[in-house]
Amino acid sequence: MEATQTTAGLSDILRLQTRLFKNVLKDIDPEKETERINGNTNHLRWLAAHVVSTRYFIGQLTGMEIEEPHFDIIGQGKKLDETIEYPTLEESLQDWDAIAGKVEEGLANASDEVLSAKAPFEFPAVDNTILGAVSFMVHHEAYHIGQMGLIRKSFGSEAMKYN
Repeated sequence: MEATQTTAGLSDILRLQTRLFKNVLKDIDPEKETERINGNTNHLRWLAAHVVSTRYFIGQLTGMEIEEPHFDIIGQGKKLDETIEYPTLEESLQDWDAIAGKVEEGLANASDEVLSAKAPFEFPAVDNTILGAVSFMVHHEAYHIGQMGLIRKSFGSEAMKYN
């Protein structure tokens, strides 16, 4: 199946976000992975695992039968729990590499029937279809990649690169 203009555009954004996800986590001191800006923020390990979880969820929304590797500790929007040992940034990057391209391709090839189906639950500010849910989750990934960029800068690291 050939991608529609909409799914092609979203797939392009997902490909960009793959590059940004890798760039935002590049050269982070392992000692900083669980450091929080303050008691109200998440740390990079949680954020990276959450973004990986989001990518798996996008795949599941489009009909892929895939199992998220850390669903028990991060799936379905679970909050940060300081008692949990989250995957290292390197582990999250490996999890990302295992699924990101497959989801990008799966979205590009999703049928109109799948995309127009009712979403499993309502998402803010979008229609109640799978396409609306995917659109929101693509935004959600970008939102958290931006948070990681801010945290990265707060540690004194260079800004995230786009290339």
